Amino acid sequence: MQNDRLVTLSNLNNGAVLELFEEEFAKALKNIADDNTSATATRTINIKIKLKPMADRGMATTKVEVTSNLAPMNPHESSVTFSFNGRSVEAYVNGPINQPDLDGMTPVIPFEKKAGNN
Repeated sequence: MQNDRLVTLSNLNNGAVLELFEEEFAKALKNIADDNTSATATRTINIKIKLKPMADRGMATTKVEVTSNLAPMNPHESSVTFSFNGRSVEAYVNGPINQPDLDGMTPVIPFEKKAGNN
């Protein structure tokens, strides 16, 4: 006959070990699914259980820690263009930029098609 009060992993700290494990496992799965992380990096879940006995060795306090080591975000790489003006350097983004408003130009108003006009 099994004693229901006997400590097991599932009842230690009122089930906290399993609950905390499930939270960290969900984080690891989310990290694996994230395209911004390495698909093949190893993820680790650590379960640490500390037992601190009382001086008379008749009882102990228990502390449970569950942590994870996940894959870091992949770095994002781009480039900038430098402009030298003799005394300093300025950096400019590469790629499309917004066209500045030109003086004296009338802004373009988009054509709206009204119902009934073909």
